[in-house]
Amino acid sequence: MLESIIQRQIIDYLEEMGAYVVNVVKAGKPGAPDLVCSVYGLFIGIEVKRPGHKPRPLQEVHLKRIEESHGHTLVACSVDEVRDFVAKLQPWMPDDD
Repeated sequence: MLESIIQRQIIDYLEEMGAYVVNVVKAGKPGAPDLVCSVYGLFIGIEVKRPGHKPRPLQEVHLKRIEESHGHTLVACSVDEVRDFVAKLQPWMPDDD
């Protein structure tokens, strides 16, 4: 499956759940994760890869910088990986009260 199709599936999923999502590739910052988003008020950088592919060294640097600033990161090969990752964040989900 093409990376662009995986990205679109991930964006659709995140937007359907009410997350704020920006496709950074279109914003043009070399090495930045493909997607940055806010889920349950938490900052997440997502690098999207086809199965079997790994982030390039500059991409690893950006992911590490996000984690060092207390953000969350994920290298995802499918929307299912993003669903699983987001499900682990739900304990921090704000109450609707």
